[in-house]
Amino acid sequence: MCANRKYFVSLSEPRQDTPKSVTVADGKRAVVKGVGSCKFSCVGGGGDEKQISLSEVLFVPELDMNLVSVGRLVQKGARVIFDKNGCTIANGDRIAAVAPSSKGLYYLQMVERANAVSGQCHAKDCIHEWHRKLGHREPQAILDLDRKGLATGIKRKSDTVDAIRDFVRLVKTQFGRPPKIIRSDQGGEYRSAELVKFLKQEGIQQQFTTAYTPQQNGVAERKNRSLVEMARYMIIESRSHYRY
Repeated sequence: MCANRKYFVSLSEPRQDTPKSVTVADGKRAVVKGVGSCKFSCVGGGGDEKQISLSEVLFVPELDMNLVSVGRLVQKGARVIFDKNGCTIANGDRIAAVAPSSKGLYYLQMVERANAVSGQCHAKDCIHEWHRKLGHREPQAILDLDRKGLATGIKRKSDTVDAIRDFVRLVKTQFGRPPKIIRSDQGGEYRSAELVKFLKQEGIQQQFTTAYTPQQNGVAERKNRSLVEMARYMIIESRSHYRY
């Protein structure tokens, strides 16, 4: 059963022998809107991309997730193997897909392409390239960061003072006043005498978070979560092996 129309390569109205509805986990019944064939990409046993085709798939838009029937796979001649690491679906000697387990469920490792335009090449350093480099951020957000000069990088921790000086100048120019407070962790690059002196001269209060208290780093902790999610997107987009 599939809830996403984009996976269908063919879809028709339900036939007379097609169930009119299906019962979901909470006991409610979800209406079957159609039946057809689906095609999608999964991660195979060697981490390579495998094209999977399924027939007689029910289109049920009300589902929260797509579901694959083990019984129907076996009827079609596939071998489905469950072990402590998850589930492996094989067609003969070829591993067609893998599904690691999580909280009692098995999730197929799907391959989603960030550049969904088939056969289209992009220039070096174009927006699509930076879309991938920045963890699949929205293209408009990337353009905003670049246009406003709000994103920069440093090669060495010793560059921190110059980076903060540049940031303070930018804020003054853009908003007509310097920042009131700069909060950071207690890294040595933020406690240098040069930086402390500069912030005092500018009348900027320097605050340090307490070690091992992530509650004080709400924005930073949310950013850490975003970085983990971005890394997962990049692993999927690069078609790396699921063990990573």
